[in-house]
Amino acid sequence: MNKGSPRRRALRLGGVSRLEALLLLAIVAMAGFAAWKLSGLRAGGGKSRLSGPDASRAGAMAPAGEAALSPEEADALAEAAAEPLDDAPDAVPRGASPGALSSIPLPGATGGRPAGEGGMAAGSPPTPSNVRTALQARGASPVSSAVEEILGALAKVEAMEWGPEADRSLQALVKRLAAADPRAAMEYALGLGKRRAAESAVRSVLTQWMRDNPQEAFAWVSGQQTGRVPIDRDAISRSLAESDPNWALERVWQVEDEGLRANLLSGVCARWTRDGDPRRIMSLYEQAQTSEDRRVIAGMLAQGMGAYWPQDVVAWINTVTDAEAQRTAIDRLVSTWGYDQPREVADWLSGIADTRLRREELGRLMRTWAPYDAAGAAEWLVKQSPPSATLDPAIGSLVRTVMHENPPAAMMWAQTIQDQRERWHLMMHSGEEWMRTDPAAARQYINRTDLPPSMKERALRTNP
Repeated sequence: MNKGSPRRRALRLGGVSRLEALLLLAIVAMAGFAAWKLSGLRAGGGKSRLSGPDASRAGAMAPAGEAALSPEEADALAEAAAEPLDDAPDAVPRGASPGALSSIPLPGATGGRPAGEGGMAAGSPPTPSNVRTALQARGASPVSSAVEEILGALAKVEAMEWGPEADRSLQALVKRLAAADPRAAMEYALGLGKRRAAESAVRSVLTQWMRDNPQEAFAWVSGQQTGRVPIDRDAISRSLAESDPNWALERVWQVEDEGLRANLLSGVCARWTRDGDPRRIMSLYEQAQTSEDRRVIAGMLAQGMGAYWPQDVVAWINTVTDAEAQRTAIDRLVSTWGYDQPREVADWLSGIADTRLRREELGRLMRTWAPYDAAGAAEWLVKQSPPSATLDPAIGSLVRTVMHENPPAAMMWAQTIQDQRERWHLMMHSGEEWMRTDPAAARQYINRTDLPPSMKERALRTNP
């Protein structure tokens, strides 16, 4: 790389132009950043210390002695790198301007009526099944007087014009029916012809049933085919196991349905996490017979205990021999511990021997760290010297976070990414954002980069 190249001029500590000074001030810890970048160049005598495909660079970015890509290869790579960018950060960066906040769409704000909100037409009552017939079919004859009374009241509701009052009366009566005979109430709820009324009624019945006889309710739920009724089997099984872990443990290893078994194990682990008893979860892990069961328990342990005893979880993870379980535990620990102490987690991840795992987890961590504390995240990245392809996902997350608020900083960070396709991709989109805020400075800088002509053109034609 010659001394007059845009990148060297952008990173030089002294003798900078007014534009370059502005850029250096805009980015967090820029002096450290320069030292970081230059240390990589000096360490290799002017060449990248990387080896293999990650070390190759094209055009003006290629160190001396390396072959540049052919025009055909560069065009193909530029076309791939110009794909649309999913640059929405996981959270709004702290200190974001009101203008930036107002541009973020609210969840579910589609501008029209949400799906399923069409409502029921007036005068269109729900159509119940013949509960008496259903009860008699399962041997519940004669029907109790309490149930008869409630069914009579429901018949009166059916005769009402369908509206809020009829809906409220219906749901209240269904709750009463569930307390008297949950199976009868479920038969009625399942026969309702309107989806909204049916879902609400089924939820009411299950809530009452789980309160009065959770084992019977669970047995009924576990026997239903997925999609037949509007119930959440996962939530119900987890809730039951969490409320009565001993009951769940008596049955969990006999449950053949892998998903149902996972929900029971999750509920048990959640209860023991709440009780602050990690050793019982570790013991449960040793009892697991399948890799999937070990994965579920390991994830729950790391997620639940990582917020309180992260170092103990790290020590336990080091003893895990099941690769999938260990990977799941690391994922959950990064999410939990990283939310509270991202710098400590980043330091821990830096010591993981598996390069691919370290690369992926640092990228995941940065997606939650950078939107909350971009300065702290940038400062940590600056200290990782020399730059390497392992940091590409983490730097990419930082670039996406600061791109809208500080496009010059995003541009400069994007230029440190080793993967050429990703580097050009983020440089182009950073340039587009920069053109919207300061087209003169952006145009001058973009023209000096190694972006292929087609990508430069796309960035430069962005309207302010």
